[in-house]
Amino acid sequence: GDPFFDDFFSRMNYVRKVVRSNGVTLDVQPVPPAFKGGHWLPARAVRLQERWSDDPGTLRAGEPVTRTITLRAEGVSLGQLPSLDLPAVPGLRVYPDEPETREERTSSGVVSILIRKFAIIPERAGEYRLPKLEIPWWNLATDREEIARLSARRLEVTGAAATAPPPAPATTAPAQPKKPAPAPPAAKPDLAAPAASTRPTTGVNRWLLVGLAVLGVVWLLTLAAWWRARRALAARDEPAPKTPAATGGEGDEAAWRRLETAAAGDDPAALAQALLAVAPQVWPEDPPRNLGAMARRLDGEPAAWLRALDGALYGGKSLDGWNGPALVQVLRKLQKNGPSRMVVHGAGPLRPLYPET
Repeated sequence: GDPFFDDFFSRMNYVRKVVRSNGVTLDVQPVPPAFKGGHWLPARAVRLQERWSDDPGTLRAGEPVTRTITLRAEGVSLGQLPSLDLPAVPGLRVYPDEPETREERTSSGVVSILIRKFAIIPERAGEYRLPKLEIPWWNLATDREEIARLSARRLEVTGAAATAPPPAPATTAPAQPKKPAPAPPAAKPDLAAPAASTRPTTGVNRWLLVGLAVLGVVWLLTLAAWWRARRALAARDEPAPKTPAATGGEGDEAAWRRLETAAAGDDPAALAQALLAVAPQVWPEDPPRNLGAMARRLDGEPAAWLRALDGALYGGKSLDGWNGPALVQVLRKLQKNGPSRMVVHGAGPLRPLYPET
């Protein structure tokens, strides 16, 4: 029932077919001599735009500002667009980002867009002039050269607040050294006061305490994980308690009576529900969860009956050759003898694995 294996092992016939189209003649014209640009760019429309992250007239030295330039060309693919670069200006550090490109499909054709950001950092205060940016292109509608441009831009950069210079050293003549004053008489030591320790005091390293605390938390988490793992292992080794479905109480007999009633009726959904309800009593250790899994545990006619019931539920098929009471007897016998014994109906003894020659 797996689609991959069904396609892999199925026998399908393949026929080779060849589809041909009519030839197309292209008339490629040379670049017009009137075009003076360095990069050939034929398009229906080309437009340059710019955007600043801050007002370029109020900049401060050392603070960056971002200039975003967008080139939009209609009727041009991305491979035909020129690169966007800024010329070097003394006193300005320029850091370009990687260009962003995208194509848009419109009713009139392809529109290619190139976006590039430039981080500009003025090194010092003053006035700077960014030269104009021009991109020559050939207008396919008017058949003449045009230029998309951004005008020159003036940057006003102010400096940081001025700080007071450090005081200059004194230039007066050095004073004559005075005679040392007589030292005062030493005071008698106070025997009651404790002597001051000359040993420097060192505080406990704060990072050492943090490291010890983290190590303690990790150790506690490891201990808790080990304890939970041991409990899970002990719980797995304990014998599983018998479920009520395997002990055979009054509820079990009620499930069998519902199965006998459903087997004598003509409701496939009720019959399937009743079969799955008694499955834990027949296979208590590993009960099947659907009719297909239950059919794989049987053989012969009982397996065919379960597959027919499964087809009636999900495939809209009819229950041909259905024998509900016989299936109930098979499941009763399996419950009594144990699930290790397979009850086979309609099949003879198995042939030996290695028959004598």
